[in-house]
Amino acid sequence: MVRGLFEFIAAFDYHGSMRALLVVVGIITALAGVFVLRHPLTGGIAFAWVLGIYGLIAGPVAIALGLQVKQLQEQSATNKKK
Repeated sequence: MVRGLFEFIAAFDYHGSMRALLVVVGIITALAGVFVLRHPLTGGIAFAWVLGIYGLIAGPVAIALGLQVKQLQEQSATNKKK
């Protein structure tokens, strides 16, 4: 909740293209904080779901990135030998 307020305040000091995004994220973060304070059990369950979904998305992305790095490393090693 506090972070959301700071992001919201910082958005008015920021002079870039992401200013509107900072305002929106700040408001959403503050509202989420208020919700968790008012409904801690539901907030905890929602947090577990968000964490699980993040893991399901971030895991395959990390594997794909690792495979790409390995492929680029093998290509680099092949090009150095020539």
